Amino acid sequence: FPVTIRAADAVRAEGNKQADALVAEAGGNPIKKKVAEVAAAKIRKTAEDKAQRMEQEASQKADEIMNRVTK
Repeated sequence: FPVTIRAADAVRAEGNKQADALVAEAGGNPIKKKVAEVAAAKIRKTAEDKAQRMEQEASQKADEIMNRVTK
């Protein structure tokens, strides 16, 4: 379970890294920067959604294992 949490955190970190790089790449151009910020928000949301799914799946698996052990 802790491994999955680390993997989910890694997904979040990578999403943030990509989003930040995209905004930085836009430079000082305000139009490019606004477009990059919108795209960065989508990248962050996608990464967060994926990380949450990973955590939910890990939690379900842990619950299944505990249910089998306690029977």
